[in-house]
Amino acid sequence: MSNKKNKNQDETQQQDIRETIIEIEKRFLKLTSIQTILSVAAVFTGAIALYAALTESYAVRKQTTASVWPYVQTVINDNISDESAYMKISLNNVGVGPAKMQGVLLRYKGENVGDWDSFVRKLDDKAELGVTYGKSDVHDRVLAPQESLILFQTDQPNLVQLLQNSINQGELGLTYCYCSIFDDCWTQPLPDKEGKQKTQAIEQCPNFNNNSSL
Repeated sequence: MSNKKNKNQDETQQQDIRETIIEIEKRFLKLTSIQTILSVAAVFTGAIALYAALTESYAVRKQTTASVWPYVQTVINDNISDESAYMKISLNNVGVGPAKMQGVLLRYKGENVGDWDSFVRKLDDKAELGVTYGKSDVHDRVLAPQESLILFQTDQPNLVQLLQNSINQGELGLTYCYCSIFDDCWTQPLPDKEGKQKTQAIEQCPNFNNNSSL
């Protein structure tokens, strides 16, 4: 009788142990699930925070870039009459930030020319710098907002007429490159027949110095 009682007690203890183990496993699984959920939530929250930070950084960068954006236009003022003649080619920074000028590339009839002197002599071999025309260097100049720089000017009727013909016939090619203070860069050619300039954004300005430039 005693052995049977002891056996029942052993079975009861084993049953209690199994139930305890099952309860522990349930609690462990529940805890693991909670930890997993918390981990996923933390990763998700971190991803949202990172996205928000990147978005805000991009917006700030974009706003800052816009606040110092340069825009350099070519302006050609010319006139010829019986009484007077003049031509002036200028670069005007009409943007809101400084423009770092990187150089100007000159072409005549599709061929690169070294400078204004070489170009002018192709039109008039008797023209003299400082006498019949004037010019300014552009490379490494900085144009402040609303600042203008005269590239070329002359008041000689014959040279004015030759330049007008060259521009109207598309023989004169002039392309310049400039950058913002954040090194965002653009190139621009002369205005087309409708007076429009096609601005092109590029990663960095070409090395005009090795390709006939000012």
